[in-house]
Amino acid sequence: MFIRFLSLMLILPFFWVSSSYAISNCELAKKLLYRANELHNLGKPIKEQKVVLQEAIELCPSNAFAHNNLANLLGKEKRFKHAIRHYKLALKHDSKMHEAWYGLGKAYYALRQYPLSLKAYSQLCELNKVDAEIQRKLNELVEKERYKTPQKGEVFDSDSLTLLYDGRKLRQLEKQIANCGFRAVAKSIRTVAFENLVYDEIRQQFSGKAKQQLEEIITVIQQLKPDLVEIWSVNAQQETTLTQIKTALDKAHLTNGIKITQALRKTPFEMQQDLMSQINIELE
Repeated sequence: MFIRFLSLMLILPFFWVSSSYAISNCELAKKLLYRANELHNLGKPIKEQKVVLQEAIELCPSNAFAHNNLANLLGKEKRFKHAIRHYKLALKHDSKMHEAWYGLGKAYYALRQYPLSLKAYSQLCELNKVDAEIQRKLNELVEKERYKTPQKGEVFDSDSLTLLYDGRKLRQLEKQIANCGFRAVAKSIRTVAFENLVYDEIRQQFSGKAKQQLEEIITVIQQLKPDLVEIWSVNAQQETTLTQIKTALDKAHLTNGIKITQALRKTPFEMQQDLMSQINIELE
């Protein structure tokens, strides 16, 4: 009997300590945040600041500020993919954290994933956190259509393309763009204009970036399973490119369940100059 009572005496304090320890972890994480801020103000190396923030996250994974501040440091090191991961974790625990939305937009912009950058910046409009700098970014992305026009040397990944082609996500983005004051262009998102799908007729092949872009396009088509894929241009010199894109889609066996068409469209002469280098792909 004495032995059993002694066992309980040993076990009960353990549970009490475990419970209080879980609470004190997040309190300690807050103190580590202050410490990281002190290191920043003292001009200490980023490496030292990161160690402290990583300790804070290990102690309290739900601390949005720790994730956000670590993401900022990763961004300074140009480790943007890692920064994006921590910005997303910050937003998972605090979806209205405007600093994280701003950082996310900046990181996606650095990676030239402009649709995702626009979405992050547009979120700030809903939070009423748009300053002059963010407005300039929004103007550049929307008015110059950078958010839907990957240029030569750039590749929009499947996440960026899904945002522009998936109906539900597209409607949400349209609403956000309208909330940012771009109502006139919100409905024109649908046509994605690719300036990076360059076919070298001398070498008889696509450029490396063009091959990557086609792979990303095929991935999105396979995921969304549209009824129709239409590839078109206004430039007759791009007829070979149109055919080669369709061939790539055929090789991916997309034509088994999806109708794919290609066309040269008649466009007013004054508009052709801006469209000369573009291949437009629409999903219906």
